[in-house]
Amino acid sequence: MKTICLHFHAHQSYKLKRYRFFNIGEEHCYADNQVNTQQLELVCKECYKPLNDILIKTSEKHGKKFKASLGISGILIKQLKDIKSTYLNSFCEIGKNENIEIVGEPFSNSLASLGDPKEFKRQIEKQKYIVEKLFNKKVKTFRNTSLLFSNSIAKDVADLGYESMLIEGANNLLEWRSSNYLYCSNSAPSLKLFTRNQNICAKILNTTGNLKKNVSEIISEIKNQPHGDLINIFIDYEDLGAIDANKKRYLENFFNALCNDDSINLEMPTEISNYYECSGAIDISAPITSANKKNNLSSWLDNELQREAFRQIYSMGDSLRQSNDYDLINSWEMLQSADYLKEISTLSDDDNDNKTTFMNSPYDSFINYMNMISDLIIQATNKQNIEVPKAFVKN
Repeated sequence: MKTICLHFHAHQSYKLKRYRFFNIGEEHCYADNQVNTQQLELVCKECYKPLNDILIKTSEKHGKKFKASLGISGILIKQLKDIKSTYLNSFCEIGKNENIEIVGEPFSNSLASLGDPKEFKRQIEKQKYIVEKLFNKKVKTFRNTSLLFSNSIAKDVADLGYESMLIEGANNLLEWRSSNYLYCSNSAPSLKLFTRNQNICAKILNTTGNLKKNVSEIISEIKNQPHGDLINIFIDYEDLGAIDANKKRYLENFFNALCNDDSINLEMPTEISNYYECSGAIDISAPITSANKKNNLSSWLDNELQREAFRQIYSMGDSLRQSNDYDLINSWEMLQSADYLKEISTLSDDDNDNKTTFMNSPYDSFINYMNMISDLIIQATNKQNIEVPKAFVKN
């Protein structure tokens, strides 16, 4: 019997406006609200709502045979509320289903776990409060931004009471091991670790060619995995792209095939944690992630511009938290999305999954982002005396 841990995740960062040097100190809104609303409604219409409808339909058809977990970033929840969108209702409908577990995460889809441990914990607690209230469920499982994981992160997550964590099944993490087992963290033995099966996830997302044949091949591969009986399938909504009629039929057939096969059992992470024993401890000091094919931090922190932006956004943490200024903290949270550092990347698209930007170049993205950070710090200076870094100006 093969056990499937099926997880879906949704996140959209705000689309930033073009913010010039002369806007610093004068204008404090960083999002392009018109573009942001248009883009968000398009993604909801073409991806979020269709996939949620498929999940709801599958759950109604198969009952307890279809179980999964869901994660949705706090930034996305906030945007859906801000535009008074009915699309949030479709997430609530699937999320409140008794056979769907809600997974915790950092509110901003941020890199706070690397740059500011206090902020990391604050965002986790904020996100937990939001989703528990929204879905009326307790959160016991955690996933970090792009499945980011290390020994120190595991310790922080376990200290907050989480029982399990979803992470990337990177080769440099697993080495000779298989991703098809439940592991625990060497730094936090009580924390159970679900490692993503990279190969099967990639095949599911490959929606080209004969989709009916694809389903049968994927089911066959799941059933014939040579090592281990726990198959962790983690899918980002955005990776599926626009769901047309063919893709809709493909996903419906795949989920139905999983539920109809008596040798396959779908379970939620907490259920699996309760009856699966850990097969061993994972020890990893250098962070791993699903953000790129190398499973490292290069998508966010490869070049000096990215590293400078990262240093600056997390340099103001203590001052902003002490200010207790809702608007300042809200703006800071928005700018912490890891997507903005990815927009500054100079790596090729082959090395940098899902890189999108509305700027002309990584350098333009950097200048735009740093101007916003400069404005944010100037605002904070008006609350208390903190050092204001030199503004970044494009000549």
